Amino acid sequence: MKSVTPIRMSAILMAAAFLFAGCEKENENRVDNQPVKARITSVIDGMSTRASGTAWAPGDRIGITATKADGTVLLSNAPYVTTDGNGTFTPEGDEFYYQDGDDVTFTAYYPFAESSYITDDGGMMFQIGGLESQKPENQPKFDFLFATTTGSSSSPDLQLRFRHCMSRFVLRFLPGTGVASLDDITYELSGIITGGIFNTLTGETIVNETSVSVGLTVPGSNASELTSPLILFPQQSEDDKTLTLTMRGKTYTATFKFKENPNNGNVRELAAGHTYTYNVKINNTSMTITPATISNWEEGGSENIDSTNN
Repeated sequence: MKSVTPIRMSAILMAAAFLFAGCEKENENRVDNQPVKARITSVIDGMSTRASGTAWAPGDRIGITATKADGTVLLSNAPYVTTDGNGTFTPEGDEFYYQDGDDVTFTAYYPFAESSYITDDGGMMFQIGGLESQKPENQPKFDFLFATTTGSSSSPDLQLRFRHCMSRFVLRFLPGTGVASLDDITYELSGIITGGIFNTLTGETIVNETSVSVGLTVPGSNASELTSPLILFPQQSEDDKTLTLTMRGKTYTATFKFKENPNNGNVRELAAGHTYTYNVKINNTSMTITPATISNWEEGGSENIDSTNN
């Protein structure tokens, strides 16, 4: 038997190393070339609730669009559902698979809509407005949420962190001096813009130019507190707003302004994702408003309003 010299042994080992590396690289390429399924979970910034004050509900649907850096659209408004209401979303149609190693940008919005106005950039726009939309049972339909994230075959698990795109405006009615309890309240809020557009591809909102009156009835009987939340498009205004309230045949009127936002040059506005609460205390001959505690969404501030009985 021939002996193996150190030099020859070294050459054999080097050749084996190159062969092993080549096989390993080939195996890696085979794995990389296999489609990889995307897995999607979600959270909502600040809380896990929507306008209705509940967590994700079984059957809630979101719309997802997936786009590559070169503009190639891989998914367009695909409906995904959280079957158990736990924030894990699965497609109602085919599963999404990454076909290569390129990054993919995902945008998602809630609530899902089959079709709407198509924008130039391929998004969809909702047109919301009118008194009917502000009824409590209708508000979850336009409590718009938006999220975006990036994934790839090497990082297939996606967490969509949704943010609120609308503003929350809450009137909290309380009995004051000479008023022991509250009954049905009818009110009108003037100078507020209730209509606008939501872009499902960018999460942007645009308000209509014209402000309208919001008139609602808050039912109650010997109540210690009544609350009327509104979901409004973010908006800025320096103008006076008017609250007119009627209870037990008495009418009260007050004017107020939006709260100044110190984080935006003290502009008076309703900012996206913020709650603006007004504690309305109804006295026998007057109505006052005092600062409120933080509500479900990030607190945007409150304003004092004084009025007199007409």
